[in-house]
Amino acid sequence: MPSGCRLAAARFAPGTGCQDSTDIPLPTALEQATRQRQAEFVAGRRCARAALLDLTGRPDCPAMGPERAPLWPTQVVGSISHCRDQAIALVGPTDRYRGLGIDLEQPFSASQSEDLGPLVLARGESAPWNAALHPFLVSLSFSAKESLFKALFPLVQHRFDFAAAELIEWDLQGHAVLRLRNSLGGEWQPGVRFPVRHCRFQGLLLTRIAIPASTAPTHGSVA
Repeated sequence: MPSGCRLAAARFAPGTGCQDSTDIPLPTALEQATRQRQAEFVAGRRCARAALLDLTGRPDCPAMGPERAPLWPTQVVGSISHCRDQAIALVGPTDRYRGLGIDLEQPFSASQSEDLGPLVLARGESAPWNAALHPFLVSLSFSAKESLFKALFPLVQHRFDFAAAELIEWDLQGHAVLRLRNSLGGEWQPGVRFPVRHCRFQGLLLTRIAIPASTAPTHGSVA
């Protein structure tokens, strides 16, 4: 886990909606959502509240912003993810981090990787990959790019797709690197690299990106 950060994770019952929740208010945008989506939201916010309590001493619950991203308290950055029956949240102080991104995914099957690969992978991204590792690497690329979006969206303030970055390095010990292919504006130009950490967590693939506050991006790494 990044230095100075706090993480909280919890299991929840998918499909229960918010019937068991009186402590996490649903935003108006989710009042008519499926019970599954409501359960995900409540579980994610509970994790975020627990992580914030550990970090700041205050049990804040981040509201949902106009783009549905969490609105973190002043001087805090963070990220929330959920998959199947697992939710997780990561938070850290802004004097150490400009952005944090975390993502949980069910690893893709071989057939899913074939179907989703063209949507997830940038042109030429999979060229050097061993075919036997294709499902894992498509899963890793997908999840890492989700983490990158969560870490960068508050900084660039606009959406970008999977083709904006490519997975250029990885190993089975939990390290990987994404590199921007497209300009996202300002300092976030093609060639900027983002180290990624990945691991198995409760049977799921977890990825994490931390953008330090003290490092300006270059064509090398940001961390």
